[in-house]
Amino acid sequence: MTVRWPARIKPGSVCDVPVISTDFYPMFFQPAGAAPPEGQPLDGESLVPLLLGARAPQAMATSWSSTKTTAFSPS
Repeated sequence: MTVRWPARIKPGSVCDVPVISTDFYPMFFQPAGAAPPEGQPLDGESLVPLLLGARAPQAMATSWSSTKTTAFSPS
């Protein structure tokens, strides 16, 4: 993922924390100063703190699988 946010994110910054697409939705509201529609559940967490250089929150167990690969990452 490539992000450009002048004056907030240092050019050339790299974040190696794994994220998932459900984190994108809540991330878009924060910089816009907006809130999600009332009653709209947010399954993910905003990535804005990571983009601004904060440490990653405590890891949660992550797993995924496909027809060829299965992986598990314990917390």
